[in-house]
Amino acid sequence: MKSPPPSRSWLSRLLLQLSGMAMDDALRSRRNRNVAIHALRVRMKKLDALLLLVTTDQKSPKLRSVRGQIHKIKDGLAGSRDQAVIERVASKLSPTPLPLLPFYKRTEWSAKRLLQETRELQRRILALRLPRLSRNDILGHHAKACQRTRRSMKKCRQSNDSDDFHRWRKRVKILHFQALALHKLRPAEKLARPMARLGKLLGREHDLVLVMKHLQSNSDGRKWEKRIRRRLELPREKSLHLGRRFLNLSTAKLRRKLGIPAA
Repeated sequence: MKSPPPSRSWLSRLLLQLSGMAMDDALRSRRNRNVAIHALRVRMKKLDALLLLVTTDQKSPKLRSVRGQIHKIKDGLAGSRDQAVIERVASKLSPTPLPLLPFYKRTEWSAKRLLQETRELQRRILALRLPRLSRNDILGHHAKACQRTRRSMKKCRQSNDSDDFHRWRKRVKILHFQALALHKLRPAEKLARPMARLGKLLGREHDLVLVMKHLQSNSDGRKWEKRIRRRLELPREKSLHLGRRFLNLSTAKLRRKLGIPAA
């Protein structure tokens, strides 16, 4: 059985591989834009999640430069994504069209601009010098991501606020992408599958919230607010139940589950 690769070189290769795939997505956007843009957005989220395995201190200038470029690309890809989600979910809520307001059209980046920005991202990743990292260093950072996700879950249980659920969803995605990447250091199925399911439930919740907030700005659409709030109860209840099953662990139990020796 092969031993796992040195953690630093493994993580560096993975970051470079993802940045190269992002450049391929940018080229592909000339032929099949919607599919390529979706793939590129997911790629950026994966890169951002992996950078959190490097260190919990994100103040390094080069690390901040890389993350800044990732967020710049994500913003450039936003376009009319919310509009597409709102229209899709609204069509499922009612057989008759809901009173949606006109949407503000954002200018989307061209394929040429996407390629320029993804090349710049790869250049910054190449300039990034990762610190010496052991297996336990990386899993320790992953454990801290789990703890942050657990804290977000607890806040959702107390507040039932849509912004808190959205923040929890972002942390769940980070945890999911990290768990997928860590299959060479620990069994991925321990968190990857449940976090994928949890992410989908929270995604449904977020989509409903987008529609509700859009309709709140329209006097004709406010009557739908109570109906949507009732629909929010089920994905929130299921999300909290699933979250308690997999995230409600003490720090010591979590480290044991991840295979990290006690400090």
